[in-house]
Amino acid sequence: MPAAENRILVAKVLGKPIYLDQIEPRDNEIKRKQLSKSDYEKWYRESCAIKLLSDVSRQAVADYASREKFSPSREEYAAVIAEVVKKHPGLVKDEEAQRKTGIRLFWLFGAFHDWIVAKALHEKYGGPIAISSFGACTSIEGRNAVLKEYASAGKITFHHAEIEMAFWDRTRDERVLDASMESQLPCQLDWSLAFGQ
Repeated sequence: MPAAENRILVAKVLGKPIYLDQIEPRDNEIKRKQLSKSDYEKWYRESCAIKLLSDVSRQAVADYASREKFSPSREEYAAVIAEVVKKHPGLVKDEEAQRKTGIRLFWLFGAFHDWIVAKALHEKYGGPIAISSFGACTSIEGRNAVLKEYASAGKITFHHAEIEMAFWDRTRDERVLDASMESQLPCQLDWSLAFGQ
């Protein structure tokens, strides 16, 4: 990592800096050798924008969800645990099963939190929902509305014009990594999928 005074500031989210070296793609030097200069520059900007969008969105949407109290309650988490234990009583039979169940619940709670936030944002803003192969949900229109609101309020600031332009272009891109697009969230979640039983 470069010395602090040599780092290039790209953006700030809620006062926290994001530097270019934090969002640069790992295969940067390989691509520089493989691509023409113009193709490389385009690839580089887009790759940085993808990582920046992920980092900025995660922080801004988490802050927004906290402010709006979109997080699951303790009672909702307890209900999920009770449902899992009821449907899969063998998951808590011994220490090793409890350890594996704990790992699965940790993943499940992350997906559950994403689902609650995406549902709330979808109900407020509509639009498509991206559901990743790992179970994370994102309300695209909701995320974009939060990003615009935070940028307008100065909670997100950009310090690199080319990457900022690629960032906003990416918010309008219909391609969303490994996610499938849905017009609405499923009515019920089948928690048993997380436990393979």
